[in-house]
Amino acid sequence: MTDLFAVIESAEVTEAQWNSLAATGTPASIARTPARISAPACNVLALDLATRCGWAYAMRDGKQRSGTELFKPGRLDHNGQRWAQMRAWLSEVAREMGEIHVVYFEDVKRHVSNLSARVYFGYLAILEAWCAANNVRLVGVGVGTVKKAWTGFGNATKDDMIAEATRRGFKVVDDNHADALAILSYGVKREQ
Repeated sequence: MTDLFAVIESAEVTEAQWNSLAATGTPASIARTPARISAPACNVLALDLATRCGWAYAMRDGKQRSGTELFKPGRLDHNGQRWAQMRAWLSEVAREMGEIHVVYFEDVKRHVSNLSARVYFGYLAILEAWCAANNVRLVGVGVGTVKKAWTGFGNATKDDMIAEATRRGFKVVDDNHADALAILSYGVKREQ
């Protein structure tokens, strides 16, 4: 397993380098969050559940991290490996944060394909079970609510979400990363 918390230390990464790193799905796709979301009253983890999961967290002490994570079984692995990887990753994030008080996630009601629905609900089941086992509050936020809170428009496109993240000073690797930051921003406002 790769080191999930490796970060790009240099702030001088060119756009081409950034896009190249994001495209490879390497641990370098975990971005240092240059912009700030105000510190919440409790430790908040935000997730955009998808084939490539966007994630972001903010802690009471002001520490913030964000990025994307791909849980994909290897060629010879069992398909259930995806769910085991996510559960292990959640525990690793909890260890890094010290404690997670609440998890906000994008509550998707409509999916574009059967595969995306299966992946989403598989991740949601793992997340619900993990939160129940660890006594962590879980809050679903509608897609339109997240988009409206982030961009001002409930029907914002993926490009709009990325553009807003960039406007706010974040260097995002993809739309999942931007969505996670939007969910985090929404969650932090609710937790203050």
